[in-house]
Amino acid sequence: MSSRKERYKNPVLILVGRWTGSMGEEFAIGFEGIERGQVVGTEMERLAEEIHGSSFKHQSFGFRLSTAKLFHINGTPRERYVPTNYVKQTTIKKDETLEKGIELINKMTE
Repeated sequence: MSSRKERYKNPVLILVGRWTGSMGEEFAIGFEGIERGQVVGTEMERLAEEIHGSSFKHQSFGFRLSTAKLFHINGTPRERYVPTNYVKQTTIKKDETLEKGIELINKMTE
């Protein structure tokens, strides 16, 4: 049973960049994998694996370990994924990813 009466049918774009990491990477790759959104932007943070942390009893420090390798549904390891709508950043004076996203949305809604 669906939790919604109607499925959202409008285009979905996920904007990503070099500071998109962890769950943001998983979210973007997952939406593309289930064909519910298009990813636009540069390479992401390229985290190689899922990380879990823990601390030592009676200590003020801890540790973090890689615990699971993550993949796109097509088999591409997360750290090698490049957005389908890749944007080669050439300046910091404007948001080229946002501009590309707006261009794509306009084409999809024509």
